[in-house]
Amino acid sequence: MNWRTWLKLGRVSNLPTVWSNGLAGWALSGAALPMSGACDLALLLLALSLFYVAGMYLNDAFDARIDARERAERPIPLGEAGRGTVFALGFAMLALGALIAFALGAGVGLAGLALAGMVVLYDWLHKRTVLSPLIMGACRLLTYVTAAFAAGGLTGALWVGAAGLFCHVVGLTYAAKQEAYDRIGAAWPLAVMAVPVVIGATMREGTVAALLFGDTRIT
Repeated sequence: MNWRTWLKLGRVSNLPTVWSNGLAGWALSGAALPMSGACDLALLLLALSLFYVAGMYLNDAFDARIDARERAERPIPLGEAGRGTVFALGFAMLALGALIAFALGAGVGLAGLALAGMVVLYDWLHKRTVLSPLIMGACRLLTYVTAAFAAGGLTGALWVGAAGLFCHVVGLTYAAKQEAYDRIGAAWPLAVMAVPVVIGATMREGTVAALLFGDTRIT
């Protein structure tokens, strides 16, 4: 495996969305974003990055047989990476991410474990259940929760922001699945994408939560 294969498996171009989620969760907890001595924030973003990249690796490993038929350009069908190796690396990154999360505190670690479990659940079931958009939404919601625990605790603003992110990701994931299978199913799940806009419109202009709703547009 060369470095291009590693990056392709990890879909690393989407990592900035994970970092923005982490920063939003941190800010919505009420904690200031540190300008110096930002070790905890850096460790948090590293843990979230490991969870994300691990999820991408496990996605390819779980879907290897399907990709052999439908996406032959992926690294495992091409023979650029072994399925067992990708599984091992994915679970190793989840374990490392959890260890880093626990180093930041018990609450962060437990939230990180919940996120890791949700990542595995999505990768395992997403081709077999219509509920997979809800699982993906839960993954992104838990990035906010993990970040908030690292920053100091959960707040009402955090839950409002997390709910908006959850709804946006559920709708976006559902739409992506319809596009992937070249069909139009029920349209109502897409309506949940409007929830962050509705909530943001009811907030006072200039509030931190209202500003951070812009973060959901790139998840």
